[in-house]
Amino acid sequence: SKAQIRIAQQDYEFQNQLLNETEIKYKAGAVSLSEPLNFKVNANNAESALITTKFNFYVNKCVLASLLGLTDGEIPEDISFPELGDQHDQFPIDVSVYLDTALRNRPDLMAFRNALSAAKFNLYAAYGAFLPTITTFVTPGYARTDQGYSGRYHIRPHTQDRSLNYGFTASWELFSGGQNLALLYQNRALLAQSELGLMSKWITVVTEVRQSYENCKQYLSQVNLYKENFELYKKTRDLVEQEYRAGNTSITRVNESQRDLVRAENDLVNFEIGLENAKAQLNAAIGSE
Repeated sequence: SKAQIRIAQQDYEFQNQLLNETEIKYKAGAVSLSEPLNFKVNANNAESALITTKFNFYVNKCVLASLLGLTDGEIPEDISFPELGDQHDQFPIDVSVYLDTALRNRPDLMAFRNALSAAKFNLYAAYGAFLPTITTFVTPGYARTDQGYSGRYHIRPHTQDRSLNYGFTASWELFSGGQNLALLYQNRALLAQSELGLMSKWITVVTEVRQSYENCKQYLSQVNLYKENFELYKKTRDLVEQEYRAGNTSITRVNESQRDLVRAENDLVNFEIGLENAKAQLNAAIGSE
């Protein structure tokens, strides 16, 4: 929205500048009335676009305030938003690095790994039901009697008794009516299900990372192309403007070149935003914070 405001403002200023110049020429009898009227209409259209883009910017700020949980529903006026930067570099990192990062960091993949570990331990526990159970115990004891006495010729001391009991018990369930065997089969199936689930999620993560990576690359290529197109359209518009002021081209050509420039800059902005969204999607695909 900020970029669209800037584009509409530049268009409005361009149309007004030519409007003022053609009005002077019309008063001097150098051009017909249709030319200042043409630029007046274009200026009004540009002003209408400017009003619309400012409204969209305000609405988008309200939506952002809602997402941020601001109770007044507005972004403060002193808050500035970063401009779209130049995105004309190439990816310095190979896709394999992004794949390794995703396979290491994705929380949903970690959840499947933990589920697989739990299924393995449950299977071990099911196997354990067929083994004997041995229980050991150690019981220390201590007792003291404080009712001792002393006389003239003999003394009965206080008593203290210590004890230690230890041993073990063993049991082995030879048949449980098939319950342990059924539990073993169930945990085997659950383990296989967890393995397949992890494999499926692994493939999904790899696919998402590769698609997001290629999406970033294609948006980067589009941004570079539209940046070049914008510069070409701008140079063409400037040349047509000079030719028009020199009386060597028609007003129709001026209108066309300006419309082409506005459209090219809007296309460039849209692809720049698409590139930022694609980068955010790639960060989400690799599990980056």
